[in-house]
Amino acid sequence: MGLATWAQDSIKEGRLKQIVDSDLRGRISFKCVKEFAQLASRCLHSNPKKRPTMSEVVVGLELILAIHEKTNNPLDRKIFGLRLPAFGFPSIHENSDHNGAPFNWDERYRILLGVARALLYLHKHAPIRVIHCDVQPWNILLDEGLEPELHGFYYAVSAPNNETDCIEMNSIRGTSGYIAPEFLTHVHLSTKADVFSFGVLVLETIAGRKPASYIDDSKESFTQYIWRNWVEGTYSNIIDTRLSVDSRSIARFIHMGLWCIQREATDRPTMEEVVGIFLGSSSIYLPILTRPNSILFKNYSDG
Repeated sequence: MGLATWAQDSIKEGRLKQIVDSDLRGRISFKCVKEFAQLASRCLHSNPKKRPTMSEVVVGLELILAIHEKTNNPLDRKIFGLRLPAFGFPSIHENSDHNGAPFNWDERYRILLGVARALLYLHKHAPIRVIHCDVQPWNILLDEGLEPELHGFYYAVSAPNNETDCIEMNSIRGTSGYIAPEFLTHVHLSTKADVFSFGVLVLETIAGRKPASYIDDSKESFTQYIWRNWVEGTYSNIIDTRLSVDSRSIARFIHMGLWCIQREATDRPTMEEVVGIFLGSSSIYLPILTRPNSILFKNYSDG
């Protein structure tokens, strides 16, 4: 335990370079070292219940590998003034110096479909079912062909075999604005929490706005604005003005996004249904929706 104690003390005191083999210094980024340190610190926690499962350790190591690969292969393309590999959306009203054209609808569609497929794999097809817990733009990395990779598994947890089962957590985890209401109020977690986060991502992608933003001077929240225009049938008011697309062709995806953020977890679709909608399945019926709650924005720690 002497080595472990020394490593923990080094991590707490910020002496991360000290715990890296001298032969590796300069070959591994500070961000990777920091992620390694955070993962190691969780594994060495004095309370066994707060240590990660092996599935969470594997996911954490995959994240570190992805960060390392992206550091060694940076991309120069920008989206809305922000450098990749992060796939993110600033407010539509921000004045950015765009060196590249904004993503068109086909590109946004491909990215969302890729993320949906990743979540479907985690929820249904992975050897160990995983709830990501932090689906949001900054955890989506793109390669040169704009193929998305879902990252940011720091908060991920293994889920029960029954998709409708809930896990009672000790604390809220995730990014403000993307956290499902049942997780906020009762700390109940299920795969439907990822569905909720994905729904926010879909609406954000279509609107080109951050979900934390208010709309003009009306003081309407992001979801209030989306819902009102959806009910009134004014879909063009929802869609990013930089997109050249028929609003009627995107109405189905707005409907799907609102379905994903229904207040009750049981009223939301599964990720299998979401992927089916993206692929144009005629067997999936889009239900009548209830008004979603306004998304809450607070600061949360991982406890």
